[in-house]
Amino acid sequence: MKRYLVFVALLGLGFGACKKEQPSKPDQETVDSSKYAIIDGTKYEIDILKAKMAKFFGLEKDVIGYSPENQSLYLKGYTGEYKLVDMISTLNTIKL
Repeated sequence: MKRYLVFVALLGLGFGACKKEQPSKPDQETVDSSKYAIIDGTKYEIDILKAKMAKFFGLEKDVIGYSPENQSLYLKGYTGEYKLVDMISTLNTIKL
């Protein structure tokens, strides 16, 4: 009987010492790459970046296109791209 009580006590202590498991959080949230770009851990809205690029060039916003595969902006009808990684410091200085 004494062994049974010791076993129950140890079993109770064993379960009491366990921590409750926290549900795992995904490392990165799912982001719609056509609306947002993540650069250096910061999430940017593409429409705002396009508006800032248009202001930088003195053009209308609808002239600026976005390529989610390359994370770059481009001028429609022209060749060449502007990678957001390279342009983000400049775009951050532009006020709308």
